[in-house]
Amino acid sequence: MSSSSSSSLLLDLPTELLLKIARHLTLRALTRLVRANHLCNDLLTPLLYERPIRDVNGHLPIIFWATMLGNTPLVSRILDRTPADTINMYSHPDPGERLPDCMHTDPHHRMHFYRSWLLAKCAVRHHPCQNLLQWAVCCHRLEIVELLLQRGARINPEPHRWCAAPRGSEPAGTALHYAVGYSKYLTAYPPEEIVGALLDHGADRDVGDAEGDNALQAHLKSRQPSDVIVRKMLDHGYDANGVGNDGHTPLWTAVDGAKLFSEGVVGLLVERGADTGVRVFGESILHRVVARLGREAGMGVSMGMGTGAGWWSALRYFLQYADDVNVRDSCNQSLLHYAVAKMHMRCLPALRLLVESGVDHRLKDIFGRTALDLAVGVGGDDAVVFLQGLCAPVQSIELLDSNMQGLSIPSGGESV
Repeated sequence: MSSSSSSSLLLDLPTELLLKIARHLTLRALTRLVRANHLCNDLLTPLLYERPIRDVNGHLPIIFWATMLGNTPLVSRILDRTPADTINMYSHPDPGERLPDCMHTDPHHRMHFYRSWLLAKCAVRHHPCQNLLQWAVCCHRLEIVELLLQRGARINPEPHRWCAAPRGSEPAGTALHYAVGYSKYLTAYPPEEIVGALLDHGADRDVGDAEGDNALQAHLKSRQPSDVIVRKMLDHGYDANGVGNDGHTPLWTAVDGAKLFSEGVVGLLVERGADTGVRVFGESILHRVVARLGREAGMGVSMGMGTGAGWWSALRYFLQYADDVNVRDSCNQSLLHYAVAKMHMRCLPALRLLVESGVDHRLKDIFGRTALDLAVGVGGDDAVVFLQGLCAPVQSIELLDSNMQGLSIPSGGESV
């Protein structure tokens, strides 16, 4: 019998049977058995620890799977037994379309596992190629993120150099970009601790994502920016007036790029010296807020609730702190012009708020038109009557007020 077949038969024997055989062996034979066992251990252990870092039929490698479930001891053990560059490995993780058999456990574990699996699916959909640190961030695993950082994971990788993915599927941004864009991965709590850990370990604040945005700009464009995260980033040297790849400052991005208005974030930026008089293509921030109200109105969002209510708060906030409420854009249009042009039939509440804040209704654009001239075409009867009343003599103001009481504000409009 060949030596290879003998070894195969030996490995197939149950451990209990090997122990019984060993009791009847001579010392010489027992020594050879121990040496063979050590040799098998030396040969098989590297093979055993190669498996956790391999893609198996395109599915999730074991080390990525352990990261997704938050199994820090297993991740640490795999890193101890594998090559040093394992910590910076890239993969195309796929947690699978169907939940595995371990879902048939107790309800608490099932809920925990389902959340991790869902986070992983969402992360893969947005970024098909990730390194281990980025994957840990996407799965919201603070302990594993700290473990990887302590072991020297590259916090500022170069995707074009380190990733073997096909062109176009490289990671979009660093782990810090993944952390600040948390809303993409359905996690309910902003990962302030993860962002803090990445910043403390030297995350480069000048690195841009696929769109050229640094991490602060990327976070301000997320669904719900966190003032805690913004404060951490400003404390670590981010510039409140830094200009992004698109030419926008953080304050402008917080107004134009965010899904929801966050007064805490905007107030923090202003407190740290953000320029409220910044302009982009001739527009002021107040013009942009009115345009956002028009966008919400065009989408059919009620202005008395939801995102519409947030932008009404934004308009009041910037009117309160504006140096000049009669600011004009590059076409010489005032805020009243913008309210009529952007909000159309729903502009009356905005017109009343702007007039009460001191905006002059007599201002004309470069074509010589007042807000009333625009309202005649697109503003609706209520807006026309309101603006005509402002042009009436002072003695007619009381009559104007009595007439306005009989006008119905459009459905969903907010009383100001």
